[in-house]
Amino acid sequence: MLAYIHAHKQVRPHDLVYVFEISQVAIHKHLKTLLAKGDIRKVGKAPFVFYMANRVKKPTFADTPKTQSPYFLWDYNLTDAQIHAIITGSNTIEKQWLIARILTHARFEDVFSYLTIADIIRSFPQLALSNTTRDAWKRALTVWGYHV
Repeated sequence: MLAYIHAHKQVRPHDLVYVFEISQVAIHKHLKTLLAKGDIRKVGKAPFVFYMANRVKKPTFADTPKTQSPYFLWDYNLTDAQIHAIITGSNTIEKQWLIARILTHARFEDVFSYLTIADIIRSFPQLALSNTTRDAWKRALTVWGYHV
């Protein structure tokens, strides 16, 4: 939830209920915990209350213990070492899936901690990417002088 608040600058509890599909009571309990830890602040008064992240460093993959899956693999249990083994391994299907996952869900500043331009270009035509993601990466690679 904290990463979502960081990404969206300010959120209303109603937005969080909708996004996380949990009860309003559960949302408020979590917000209360984040407030107590100093991770967020409350702005405004009911019914116009927003929650904003305090100015602290955003969590990145570097903050993730190496034995825990990075944020962009929230639904898989892969360690940093396993991710690098897949990227450098010979299983093309797994490699293409993981590269597509990184390009789609990792923050731009984290992508190149796992992938090289060569990894991206080599797999790009076969990657299962949404049109939006494919177009964005194709445009970036073209601007950088790589034609895919």
